[in-house]
Amino acid sequence: MRKSGLITTVLSLMYSIASGQDAKDIINRVFRAQTSLKTISYALDRRDTLLTNDVRTMSGNVKLEMDDRNTNAMGFKFWAKKDGELQEKVYDGYVAYTINSQTQTYTLTTSKSGISNILNGGGGHIVFPDLVKLDTSKANGFFVREDEHNYYLTLTYPDYKPENVTNRFKVFTIDKKMMLPLAMKNHQESYGSIQDLYYKVRNLEINEPDFKYDFTSLRFLDQYKQEVSVQGSMGLPIMSLKDQEAPSFKLSTFSGETMSSENFKGKVVLLDLWEIWCSPCIAAMPKIESIYERYKDKGMLVYGISSDIRGLSAAKNMVLKKGVKIPMLIGNEQFKKDYYISSIALPMYLLIDKSGKISLLSNGFTDEIEDEIKKALASGG
Repeated sequence: MRKSGLITTVLSLMYSIASGQDAKDIINRVFRAQTSLKTISYALDRRDTLLTNDVRTMSGNVKLEMDDRNTNAMGFKFWAKKDGELQEKVYDGYVAYTINSQTQTYTLTTSKSGISNILNGGGGHIVFPDLVKLDTSKANGFFVREDEHNYYLTLTYPDYKPENVTNRFKVFTIDKKMMLPLAMKNHQESYGSIQDLYYKVRNLEINEPDFKYDFTSLRFLDQYKQEVSVQGSMGLPIMSLKDQEAPSFKLSTFSGETMSSENFKGKVVLLDLWEIWCSPCIAAMPKIESIYERYKDKGMLVYGISSDIRGLSAAKNMVLKKGVKIPMLIGNEQFKKDYYISSIALPMYLLIDKSGKISLLSNGFTDEIEDEIKKALASGG
């Protein structure tokens, strides 16, 4: 009893649970601290536990400059580079760039979807927007506890029933001296699997007098060659398949049957490459289903392809519970090699025309997909 009482006393001294009102006071203090930010440099360590139970770790460096113009989609400019990669990402408030220092090339995008997608993959994974703009907009619960050095702010979110996403919350570690979030755990559960994304900032420098990145004069624009980006491709290897004959494949369906691409002859085919851990993939699936329903009687086929075997059970469960009508296939090793799956950014859509060539690749859903489908169906093949 004495030991139990001592533990309880110690814990009560270390952590105090505050009300939602107290949490909102902490949030307001964070907002005030963030308004004083002009430039920020930091290194970040990230550890993701995915719905497939895989764990990926990464680190890198970021330079941010605040930019409150209404034209800036994010509210800041940034340069980011992941450790171990040659690729860099830059957003100057208008244009999003992906830069390859080895090939001395870059791609760019000004589209809303392209700018949003720049945070997916590469250096984008290292950008931590809540460090400079804490987002509480969709939270439905606020709680805070503290210890000697930090506040631990928890934001809870409602379940997202269309994707069977439950137990959603974020826990921010707020440094008491700076009143800035220096770490975050982002948790959710879906179809019996858990996803945890953990960010931790280190080597933070604020409002440096000699900030060493000039977003008004991007040197690589003069030194490197621009590559034309295909549908927001960001220079992915899979884009080399554009206008080439689609590699053939034989894949198993989710129900265990075999489907061959030989069945594609004379048809227009849309391949939806997705995974269960990819929220944008699942969010766009109803749009792909709608396209499928509109054109399936006009000579068009649509297949979803999931290649991560470790997430297959959860993927099948999701398709069953949501009643997805698109035929689903399982990517095998040859398919993953031929379609560069290991380096792909998701979701990825490939349109195969009647002649068997890949006429469109789109990294992310856009309205242009349906436009290209109409053209392909109208073509004589």
